[in-house]
Parts: sequence; structure tokens; C-alpha cells
Amino acid sequence: SVPALTRMSTKENIVNGYKIPPGYEVFVPIYSTNRDQEVWGEDNEDFNPSRFKDQNKCPYFSTKGLPDAISFGVGARACLGRPLSMVEMKATITTLLLKYQISSKRSEKTKANNFVSLRPGKHEISFTPIPSVAKM
Repeated sequence: SVPALTRMSTKENIVNGYKIPPGYEVFVPIYSTNRDQEVWGEDNEDFNPSRFKDQNKCPYFSTKGLPDAISFGVGARACLGRPLSMVEMKATITTLLLKYQISSKRSEKTKANNFVSLRPGKHEISFTPIPSVAKM
């Protein structure tokens, strides 16, 4: 995901008590928003996909029950590649999980590197073929 995005206010808005006039450019810090300790708790920096299991507790689920994370942007300017990336990610992960046992070579947590897009830091993993499916 990109670390931040900007949007232009088209009308007067009040956000957390701050008046935002029309024509004002607003900076949205996606990286910080996705790691807000008030929202995610003490382990806000940890990779924890189980956060999204309970839609009632996860702040990123819309009223339609769909993830609303702003990592891909929202509205008319949302990332066009999001649906494709989600399908590719699911297909890749499914293929890997069916054919390999995956384990970490390191015990410490991996930190994210923030550049033009967010990337994982150095992390070593091993893929061990599952014998019963390796011949497929």
C-alpha cells in the first residue's frame, strides 16, 4: 500500500473539531491510520490477520460487511488493481499452502520498510515440499 494519499475538500467539513474549508487539500496518513494504537491496541505493529475475523470488533468493516481498509484508497480514486491483487494473492497463497510447509527461519518480528509502497523488512522463510503433493 502507499504510505499516504491526499484529497481535496469540496465542501466545508468538521473533522474532530477542526474546520476544513472547501478547496483545502487534506493529507491522509494511511501508514499511521492502519497502526493507530487507539484502534488496534498494544500490538498495533504486529502482523495479526485474526483481527479481521470478528466483523463487529474490526473498525475496517463497513455496514455491508466488507473490509473498508483505506490502504487501497476509497471512492472514485480507489486503486483499480485491488480486485485483481486480491484474487492473485488468494490464488498464490492457496497454491503455496497446498504444496509446501512454510516456516520462519527467524524468531524476531519483521519490521516494515516504508518507501514509495510498504514492504516487509528482511525476513527469511523456508518452503518444505509436502511429499504427498510434491509429485502432482
